[in-house]
Amino acid sequence: MCTKKIIHDSQDTHDQSDEPLAELERLRFENNIFKEVMDNLMEGVYITDEQENIIWMNLPAAVCDGLERDEVIGRPEAEVYKHLGRFNHFTTKTKRPVPFRKALYYLPDGRRVDCLLDTKPYFENGRLQAVATIGYDINQIQMIARWAFDLNTGISKNTKTRANRTRFSFNDIVGISQEIKNTIKMAQKASLSNANIMIFGETGTGKELFAQSIHNAGQYADGQFLAVNCSAIPETLFESILFGTAKGAFTGAVDGPGFFELASGGTLFLDEVNSMPLELQAKILRVLQEKEVQRLGEKKMRPINCRIISATNVDPLAAIQANKLREDFYFRLAAITLSVPPLRLRRDDINYFISFYLNTFKRHLSFTINNISSEVLDVFQIYPWPGNVRELEHCLEHALTMLDPTEKCIETSHLTALIRLFVKKLRYRPGSSKQPPPAPSKNFFSNPIPMTEALNKIEFDFIKNALTRNDHMITKAADFLGLSRQALYYRIKRLRSAGYAIDDKENGFDL
Repeated sequence: MCTKKIIHDSQDTHDQSDEPLAELERLRFENNIFKEVMDNLMEGVYITDEQENIIWMNLPAAVCDGLERDEVIGRPEAEVYKHLGRFNHFTTKTKRPVPFRKALYYLPDGRRVDCLLDTKPYFENGRLQAVATIGYDINQIQMIARWAFDLNTGISKNTKTRANRTRFSFNDIVGISQEIKNTIKMAQKASLSNANIMIFGETGTGKELFAQSIHNAGQYADGQFLAVNCSAIPETLFESILFGTAKGAFTGAVDGPGFFELASGGTLFLDEVNSMPLELQAKILRVLQEKEVQRLGEKKMRPINCRIISATNVDPLAAIQANKLREDFYFRLAAITLSVPPLRLRRDDINYFISFYLNTFKRHLSFTINNISSEVLDVFQIYPWPGNVRELEHCLEHALTMLDPTEKCIETSHLTALIRLFVKKLRYRPGSSKQPPPAPSKNFFSNPIPMTEALNKIEFDFIKNALTRNDHMITKAADFLGLSRQALYYRIKRLRSAGYAIDDKENGFDL
């Protein structure tokens, strides 16, 4: 009896000693879930104690404000946010919440932050213990509002396209470099005019982004924005698409307006206008001069009233010299000219775009990405980015796709094949102490040549190498380079027009 009692008491003591351990494990588990959820919110959150020291901050708040959490936790709010404003100070002193106030401030790196702040006090036993601020990014709120509007009105169920067929405005153009700020300022001034505009910029710089922004900020914003890619239309269909047709003009022709008529009261965007046949340029020149169009097979002249925004991915003056662009046509289209700088000439934007696109892409991941290696950041700074911002976006998307869920850092091995080849060609991996940077290549630096020619030579070598490695099979070469088949064809076509012929009939490849 006594023995049983001792055993029973021992069991009770064991059970009681396990209870604190189980409770501790449960709290640890809940704490880990809390941190994971908070770090994956769109909103930024930070908390201060009653002494106004920062005691917690989630990842979106740290990324938005350009801070390292480990460096700010435990420090006074006034010390960390002295250049931004003290958002928790008022609530700490008054013990009153400050609901939804707009805040605009600039970070030390020059980035502008627009947000709504909601500050709330936390009390325990009637005593103020902490103050929490939740920051809502205004751009994200506007985006969600547009989605809600689209869902409620049925304007666009699957895309962000607006009623006037655009998706972008000046608020969607991001960047902190002085070059892009100057370009945006010039574009905003141009939007106030009704004059025709020509935008010059390399592939991937965002020419249509600027064109749509100009349209939405101008007097034609209520009208339609119609875009025509002049390089993608067969020459035989150009006139019918732009001018329209009359019934009987040719077999199967019906009465139908062309893009000039459809864009009436709006904007007609002629992309890659330098690809337009010279004969058609002459006909469009007359349309622009007379402001009237004649459908194919019809004698009647129809008035048009639309703004023309054109774009070219080559220097228009060089296109004129190469007899790809009529001089009189250029001057009619280019009452105002706008040059969009390539990414390699505004490298201050590279790290900003990295943060911007990673924050966009990581929301679709089932795991958390914490870092990018210094090696990758160095590569991004020296890589020439022939595909510009679009290439950087695709590169980051590719890297996140290549990451395993257990990996938390983007390395060069996760980058696109084209960039990996670039690193290999230079025989230098930035950040590594084992291999010093090589001497400048004689091909590019010993004899000064234009930047465009140097970049074409690099891209030519990459593509030629990929074709050789893959038996001149275009599909395999495209996969090797991390490109689509169509994108590789486009690059080859562009290089050929620049004098770099990539064709090898002996090996079964010919464009």
